[in-house]
Amino acid sequence: MITPTLFVGLGTTGTNILIELRKLMAEEYGHAGLPLFRYIAIETHGEVNVQNTNQMDDYERINLIRATIPNVKPVRLKLTPGEPLYNPHLVDWLDRELLKIEAGGFMDGASNIRMAGRLCLWENWPDVQATFANAIGAIMAPATKRKTINILTERKKIAGHPLDDTGSIKVYVLGSLCGGSCSGMLIDVGYFFRYLLSAYGDKSRINGIFTTFDKNHAAKPDAMFNIRSANCYASLLEL
Repeated sequence: MITPTLFVGLGTTGTNILIELRKLMAEEYGHAGLPLFRYIAIETHGEVNVQNTNQMDDYERINLIRATIPNVKPVRLKLTPGEPLYNPHLVDWLDRELLKIEAGGFMDGASNIRMAGRLCLWENWPDVQATFANAIGAIMAPATKRKTINILTERKKIAGHPLDDTGSIKVYVLGSLCGGSCSGMLIDVGYFFRYLLSAYGDKSRINGIFTTFDKNHAAKPDAMFNIRSANCYASLLEL
């Protein structure tokens, strides 16, 4: 059963998973995606490339949101009472010490800091929100189903791949619990999709698939093991 689906990669691991998933789709369907699917990557590293090409249709491309912070000075203003941009909600959870760690901003990832990942999400929230909403609108458009049927018929797969007619949506959120980007973003992203999907029936689902340490890595920890373990523990605690 093929259901309208968003695949959302958080951070570099999530982005890499989307790249590999797109290869599998190409092997299965002869296209790097299906019109009922959309790929969205939220990447805090400014130099990551998702290898889109001009020949790809919209549903084959990975929609890359570069959730970077070039300068933390505007964030400081949001934490300062009396400033026009003052945001008391940001004050509730953001530790000011974070802004001292990367005084210039976050352009090369979240530095394995969950709070930095969350800050990168919220500083780029208008773009994130619009991309999610547009993707849902695209996969639920009537023409999208017809395009998908045409591709499946062309590949002689329509018989074994019926389309879901319940009006529901699935979302898969992908990434690693060990780094800062995904582990910092996943709770807020999950809650927002829960809100969006409430309009699409009880069968709509949000699924999280996250990597963590394997036993070999845990047996031979490197210098970052304690930090990544703390990220993983805190993520699981929130979940």
